[in-house]
Amino acid sequence: MSILCLAIQIVFVVSIVAAVYYFRLYKLHGISVKEWEEMKEDNFLMRELLNNLPIPTTVKDIKDNCNYLFWNKKSEDLYSVSQDDLIGKNASVLPPEICSAFQQTDRETIRSGQSNTFQHLILADGCEHVLSMYKQLLYYKGEPRWLISAAVDVTEATEKRCQLEQLDLQHRLLLKATGMKLWTWDLRRKEITWKRDNEGATDRVVDADEHLLLILPEYRENIYRALDRLNRKETDFFDEEFQLRNEDGTLSWREIYGAVYQYDENGEPVVLVGGTLMIDKRKALEQDLREAKEKAEEANRLKSAFLANMSHEIRTPLNSIVGFSSILTMTEDMEEKKEYNQLIQHNNTLLLKVVDDVLELSKLEAGDFKLYPAWFCLSDLIVESAAECRMKAGGKLDVRVDKPEQDYMVELDVQYVKRILSNFLSNALKNTQSGHIDIAYSMADGGVKISVKDTGCGIPQDKLPVVFDRFEKVDSFVQGVGLGLPICKSIAESMGGTIGVASEVGVGTTFWVTLPCATAPTPQLHNEMLINNLYS
Repeated sequence: MSILCLAIQIVFVVSIVAAVYYFRLYKLHGISVKEWEEMKEDNFLMRELLNNLPIPTTVKDIKDNCNYLFWNKKSEDLYSVSQDDLIGKNASVLPPEICSAFQQTDRETIRSGQSNTFQHLILADGCEHVLSMYKQLLYYKGEPRWLISAAVDVTEATEKRCQLEQLDLQHRLLLKATGMKLWTWDLRRKEITWKRDNEGATDRVVDADEHLLLILPEYRENIYRALDRLNRKETDFFDEEFQLRNEDGTLSWREIYGAVYQYDENGEPVVLVGGTLMIDKRKALEQDLREAKEKAEEANRLKSAFLANMSHEIRTPLNSIVGFSSILTMTEDMEEKKEYNQLIQHNNTLLLKVVDDVLELSKLEAGDFKLYPAWFCLSDLIVESAAECRMKAGGKLDVRVDKPEQDYMVELDVQYVKRILSNFLSNALKNTQSGHIDIAYSMADGGVKISVKDTGCGIPQDKLPVVFDRFEKVDSFVQGVGLGLPICKSIAESMGGTIGVASEVGVGTTFWVTLPCATAPTPQLHNEMLINNLYS
């Protein structure tokens, strides 16, 4: 638009020169209009110059009611009004809207000496046109004498400008929404120019080689290969993802889009243009999706394992219960009946244990886990559990207790502590044929540590990482669903504690758990604490 205005002003200067010469001849010679017409050869050049200017040009006589002295051919074409209808008349003969606009700009020009305005007018074709109108006052003997006007129809240019402004706005909004950074890469000068992010900012030029060094080597090679494909004309654009190291040392992900903008005389690319996006969030989402997929696959595997294990573990004791129940009705021998009753009772206990484990696991997975902490003597629980373990061992194992000289009270959910301890002892009994089982507890920082050590077969080192996974069984011949230890782990973590295992094949295994809790050295001290709390 600025170039157009400059062109208007140049033509306007020419028209002013011609008009001044043309009309001052008339005044200087003091001749009549008739005599002026007879001087056609003298003023032909200037008249034709004004008449054939490429833009509509008019001249008004201020002293003569602003009547038109000149109305060139381009004015006729633009306003659809002939010279014969206007010369010697003022703007009142024009359509009212045009007349009003002209008179207003005339008054502004007479006041200020010149005016430069844009007028929106409906012309003879019935359409609204945008006119760039420039007017200037000409003086004669120090007084305003003529008003010369030039106008250009800039409707199409205005529409194009609006379209460009809309495209530019859309472009800037898109860049802002996506966070894309635009760049130009001069391959000969080895410079990358990052375009400004907003109005008023300046472009930033960086050394291309130094910038590429920020990209991790394994991804940098992909960029070089993409450039090589451009040089071999295998493609005109590229799209690569890479990781780079930021100035603060952190890593971030980028995606780069580029295309050839300029070739040299040999057809080789010399300038690339493109954009770069930060894709850390997308990469994090992709990682989350991969992990979710892996978890879903693992859940599917665990479901299959669960169904297979549950089918076997439920069917085995159930078959025994049904089978021995049938045999029980067919025998009269009391010893046999007693033996069958014991077998039925044993398998009934196994079946209930399986169902109990499944229900407990379901509660933990559903988040329906509630703790009911209360004060109890941990030494008493350890001694009771050891006695039960000796009974189950049937005298083949030595079950020992290692506890502090001073008994301790702890504030925990006794049922869940007993559940963990029972699982530890159950595993020790299953895997220990001879030797001993040691049950111990000690005060840890802010809580208590309980451990069960056996002299059993031990666990191979490659199996230790999966010991607490669901349905994992170190020895497939040992009875169980593989849910006991995973349940212990879930309980311990829900109580804010930790659980672990140490083992050596042929030597034995130690399972331990640490649980944060309040402790008191003796029941008497605990009673004193209750009294103090009561009267405080």
